[in-house]
Amino acid sequence: MNWVLALKNFTNDTVRQVQFFMLCRQLGIIFSSIVLAWILPVNEVGIIEMLMFAGYLMTFFWSDAVLRGYLSRRDLQDDKSYVTSFFMVYFLGSLVAMAILLLGQKILIPLFTTRPDLTGLELFALYQVLIVPLWISPFIGLLKGQNILLASLFVLIGPAFSCWTGFASLPGIEGVLLGLFCYALVGFIWVLTKTSFVA
Repeated sequence: MNWVLALKNFTNDTVRQVQFFMLCRQLGIIFSSIVLAWILPVNEVGIIEMLMFAGYLMTFFWSDAVLRGYLSRRDLQDDKSYVTSFFMVYFLGSLVAMAILLLGQKILIPLFTTRPDLTGLELFALYQVLIVPLWISPFIGLLKGQNILLASLFVLIGPAFSCWTGFASLPGIEGVLLGLFCYALVGFIWVLTKTSFVA
């Protein structure tokens, strides 16, 4: 019965749930990296890693700061319309960041990677626009209880599965990125169903 009590306590502890989500997210990234190492040549794995690095540089510095600011305002975290607005700010912020990367790729890609260009940048940008809001959704309370457990399993299994199925459908970097985009799109639509578009 101790495990039943522990599970009940876990489902009522939002801090542990978010920590579990973050752990699953990191493990999911590791698993997808292993899958990529199996299915792609080393040079193409390197291109995927450089795409991820460029995306990280374009999104982390502002997304982390905005999230910390939100978490410091506990008085607004129970306001459903504010939570939805914050989610949309993340979506629009990601959209702007990726648009800047695409429009300035002739300058930014060589600056970030010392390469003149990166294969699949456009498809990766679409993936990044959708995945950043999904990653922050448990922090702002859009996914709670059973939903956050399902989301944790989604980010644990989804990346590796999408890389493999994408490659099986279309061998090469484009197939992998298409799989990741579909994974991010499913997650984004799911989170949208949990938002409350009210004034």
